[in-house]
Amino acid sequence: MKYLKLTNVDPAYKEGGDIVLNLDNIEYFEAVSTFGIRVYSTTTEYNSGAGDYTNAGFISVSGADAAGVLNMVKEINDAITGVPGGPVIPVHTTLQISSFSFGI
Repeated sequence: MKYLKLTNVDPAYKEGGDIVLNLDNIEYFEAVSTFGIRVYSTTTEYNSGAGDYTNAGFISVSGADAAGVLNMVKEINDAITGVPGGPVIPVHTTLQISSFSFGI
């Protein structure tokens, strides 16, 4: 198993504790304008009537602009690909995470 540990969490969100994601079933991360990052999984499916999709979660960021969110996704992806064998990949991003939701 490989885990992604996001360390730059707003102290107001769950006392600033790290967010740890199991990467075994994560397909990819996608920037969503200035709102944050959508996390796609191979194990969480939903049929919206327009087709199935696998949206597993959403990472909200504070004080972001579109370029900042794109940069954060790049930082996460670079960390994952930069440490392919590590069991826990710590990432301290340039933006602060203000919340994380899992599920649809």
